[in-house]
Amino acid sequence: MKRHYFILLVIVMTTTAAVGVMAQGEPDFPAPQDHVEDQVCAGLQGANLLQNPSFEGDYSPYIPPGGHPDCPTGTCNTAQMADGWTPYWRSHDPSDPPEIIRMPEYKPAEAGQAPPRTHDGERAQQLFTFSSTHEAGFYQQVSVTPGNYYCFGIWGHSWSTQIDDPFFNDSEIEQNIGIDPTGGTDWESDAIVWGGPKQYYIYPATEENDFGENAFGPFTLVVQAQSSQMTVYTWSRPLWPVKHNDVYWDQAVLLEAPEPPDMTLSRHGIAVVRQPGSALYNLLVDVSFVQDPGVTWSATVNPGNTLDVTLWPMVGSGAAGTGDDDLSIRFASDGYGPGSYNATVTVESHPEVAGSPDTVNVSLHVFEEIHTNYVPLFRR
Repeated sequence: MKRHYFILLVIVMTTTAAVGVMAQGEPDFPAPQDHVEDQVCAGLQGANLLQNPSFEGDYSPYIPPGGHPDCPTGTCNTAQMADGWTPYWRSHDPSDPPEIIRMPEYKPAEAGQAPPRTHDGERAQQLFTFSSTHEAGFYQQVSVTPGNYYCFGIWGHSWSTQIDDPFFNDSEIEQNIGIDPTGGTDWESDAIVWGGPKQYYIYPATEENDFGENAFGPFTLVVQAQSSQMTVYTWSRPLWPVKHNDVYWDQAVLLEAPEPPDMTLSRHGIAVVRQPGSALYNLLVDVSFVQDPGVTWSATVNPGNTLDVTLWPMVGSGAAGTGDDDLSIRFASDGYGPGSYNATVTVESHPEVAGSPDTVNVSLHVFEEIHTNYVPLFRR
C-alpha cells in the first residue's frame, strides 16, 4: 500500500495587541477657548433658587456681624458686594511676607469694558488683589429640600499678569466652586464639597486664532442636600503675587437635579503583549458621568508599579479633566526584557459620586523572539 506523507508547518509567534501607538513627543496644550457653547447645569429645568444670580443692581459695602479685624471701622468699604451675596477671605498672617494672602477688594465689573468682564447683563462680581495673593470668594445660603440633589453652576474667568495689558496673562489663578450640603457659612468647613479647580483667561486674537472676547468658563457641581439649607461658594487663589490678580464671576444658577450623578470608565484592564523592542503606546480610557456634566475627575498612578506610565491631560504629577476628556495612559516598551510588568491608575471624581474611585490596570507582557517549529503530520 502506498503511503502518503505530509509535513505541516506550524509557526508559533508572539501577538501584539494593537492598542494605539502614541505619536513621538508630547502634544501641544489645547488652545484657549471662549466657551460660548458650554453650559452650566446643562439640561436641567426649573426655578433658579439663587437670589440675584446675575450680580446686577446696586452694590453695597459688606458689614460683618460682630466686626472684622480687616475692617476696623465696622464696615468693609473695600468689599462692595452684589445684593444677596456675602464675601469671605483669609486674613493676612503677619508671619508671612506682606504680599502673601491679603484681603481682596470686591467691586462690580461693568459691561462695555475691553475686554468684556461680564458674561451676560450689565454687571459681574469682581474681586482682586494688587501685587499680592488672596484666598477668597463669596457665598449664598439657600432653602432646599433635604435628600434632594441640586446643581450649582456659575461662569468665571480671571486676569493675572505683571503688566497692564488687559488681554495678556503670564501668571495663574485657580478658581473653584463648592457646596455645603448642611447649609453652613464657614468656608473652611470639612462639610463643603468642592469641585475641581480650573483656570480661564482672556487670550488675545492672532492671525491664526480668533478666540473671541468672552473667555468665561463654566463651573458646575451637584450635591445632595443634608438639611433644609444649602450654601454655595465661589473660591479663588492666585499662585503668584503679580501686579494684577483679578477674578470675575457671573450668571449663577442653583437648580434641583433629578438624580445623583455617577462615574463610569470604558476600560478597567488593558494588556499589551509584544516581543522585545521599542514602541510607544497611548491607551485611552473614556471617563463619563451620568446626569451631571459638571463633575470633574483626576487620575493618579499608584505607587509600587513595575511598569512606568504617564498620564494626560497632565495636571501636576497626575491627570485631570471633565466628562468630555479622555484619560490617556502612556508608556514606552523599550528597556523591558521578557516578563510581565504592571501599573494601576486610580480615577476619582470631584465631588465623589457613585462609581468613584475606580481603577484601571495596565500590563505589558514581553515574550521571547519569534520561534519556528516544524511538526510532521503522518497520514496513511
